[in-house]
Amino acid sequence: MHSERGRSDRDRNTRLCRRIKEVNVEELESRGKAIVCLKKQVETLKKDTVSLKDMCQEKGKTKENGQIRKEDILKWMSETMDEKLGEFTTDLLVSVGNMVNARLEGIKSRLPPEKILRPPLISDKRNERDHL
Repeated sequence: MHSERGRSDRDRNTRLCRRIKEVNVEELESRGKAIVCLKKQVETLKKDTVSLKDMCQEKGKTKENGQIRKEDILKWMSETMDEKLGEFTTDLLVSVGNMVNARLEGIKSRLPPEKILRPPLISDKRNERDHL
């Protein structure tokens, strides 16, 4: 009897270890995807910065002295940064939400079964009396 119980405990522990490894692998994969996404966003920002410089040089020059007007640059930069910040925030929140969901899925399997909610039955009272 003890050897069977020990074997079932080992089997259960083995299954738990496998599940933990699966959750860790899933989490690493989701983090890797988030990193790749962030790298793409950084590259996009670098390209946008170059295009910003080019646009400022084309649009911001005055005809008199060839200087870039500060007001135009600041206005354009503010609009562009607000747009990019909104995109970045959305992407970041989606990534974090996915990580939290993956974490909760891993925990869900280890929770006790949900309690059954139903009105009390007459047989419940009898069973309680019999056990006393």
